[in-house]
Amino acid sequence: MVQDPAGRTMDRQDDAAAVDRNFIATFRALGEGVAGALVRTIGRVPVAATMMPLAFFNAAFVAEPLGDAAHDLEAAVTLLRELGVPFTVHLRSDLDPATRTAADGLGLVWTGTLPGMAMRPRPAPDLPPGLTIRRATTAAELADHRAVAAAAFGMSPDLVARLMPPALLGNPAVRVYVGLEDGLPVASSLAFRTDEIVGIYNVATVEAARGRGYGTAMTWAVIADAAPGVEVAILQASAPGLPVYERMGFRTVVEYEELEDAAAEPERDQAS
Repeated sequence: MVQDPAGRTMDRQDDAAAVDRNFIATFRALGEGVAGALVRTIGRVPVAATMMPLAFFNAAFVAEPLGDAAHDLEAAVTLLRELGVPFTVHLRSDLDPATRTAADGLGLVWTGTLPGMAMRPRPAPDLPPGLTIRRATTAAELADHRAVAAAAFGMSPDLVARLMPPALLGNPAVRVYVGLEDGLPVASSLAFRTDEIVGIYNVATVEAARGRGYGTAMTWAVIADAAPGVEVAILQASAPGLPVYERMGFRTVVEYEELEDAAAEPERDQAS
C-alpha cells in the first residue's frame, strides 16, 4: 500500500493491474481502428499491430506470468516477425524468472523501461495563463490534435492521421483534447476509458510552447473531464515526463521492460 499526496491509500497491485488493462485495451482499440491492422490474443499474450513502421505501435504485452505457456510469447514474436514490421514487447518487470527467461531466448534486446503510473482523481488547478483547452468534437479539431502530436513527437502527419482516423471521435471510450494559445493548437492529450479507469495518452506540446506548464494542464484536463465513476487515472511516462507527473501526484505502480527485435536494431540505430 502507498498513499497519494492527499493521503488516500493506493493499492499498488490493483493499480498496476489497472495500468495493464487500460494500456492493452487502448492499443487493441487503436489497432482495430487502423485499416489492415492485426489485433489478436495468443494464449496469454495480447498482440496489437498497426502495421506502421514504428516499433511502439506494433506490440505484444506480457502482463502475467506465462509459466508453461511460454510458447505463447514465442508464437507472438514469430507472428510479429512474419508481419515484417518493427515491434515492441512490453514485459512487466516484476514477473517470474521463468517468464523473463522465455523472453531472453527470443533474440530480443532491451531498449528501456517504461513506468506505468496511477493517481486517484482530484480537483485540477487553474490553467496556465494564455492556454485554452477544448474537447475535440469535429474533424477540424481532431486535425489540430494530430498536428500537435505529429510535430511534438517527430512523427509523419500521414502516420498520425492513419493512427487517429475520424472514426475515433465516435468511440465512446475516447476523448480527444486540444490546447490553444492565441487560437493556435500548441498542446494535446487523449483519454481512453476502461470501466473505472481513465488512461491518459498523447500528452504533447509543440517545441515553441514548452516550459509553460501546458503538458501538465493537458493531463489535468483529462482528469477534470473524466466521466462519473472514474476511480483511478493512469499513464505511461517518458523519462522527461516522469518528474512532472510525480509532482502532480502520480506514483509508479508498475514498470515494463521494453524489448525489440535484435534483427531490427541496426536499422533503428541508423534512423535515430
